[in-house]
Amino acid sequence: MSYSAQLSSRRRWINGFLVLSSLVGYLRWGGGQNAFFLEIEAGILSELTNKPLDLLHPAIGMPFSGQILLLITLFQSVPNRVVSWLGFGLLSPLILFVLIISIAAGELEMMLSVLPYLFFATLYITAWVFKKEHHKHQGPKSDLL
Repeated sequence: MSYSAQLSSRRRWINGFLVLSSLVGYLRWGGGQNAFFLEIEAGILSELTNKPLDLLHPAIGMPFSGQILLLITLFQSVPNRVVSWLGFGLLSPLILFVLIISIAAGELEMMLSVLPYLFFATLYITAWVFKKEHHKHQGPKSDLL
């Protein structure tokens, strides 16, 4: 398998894991209420026919759009750079917002729930930077070696 094909495959896997890890985010709010992002999304999608305008709220529409864009890249032979970064950019602010809130409130469960996403986000960024570094340091090919 060529380096380019390996990198495309790696990026698709990372994009998929970004979507999956975003669903395990956990929220806890007043009145003893709590939910995982998966439960919240399922509730929003089940009510979509009754309240379609809920998707227009930035806290709902942006991350949901990001997930859709990242899912689209899973079916591309070479994940589109713009679609991938746009999906990543739309999804990440919600996760970072939950991290900031969890740190400020001292909510360990919320903080731990976003760590998988942050791990895959780090892999995501390095997967894009690594290709540039690989080609930068590769230099001219020689028949002597």
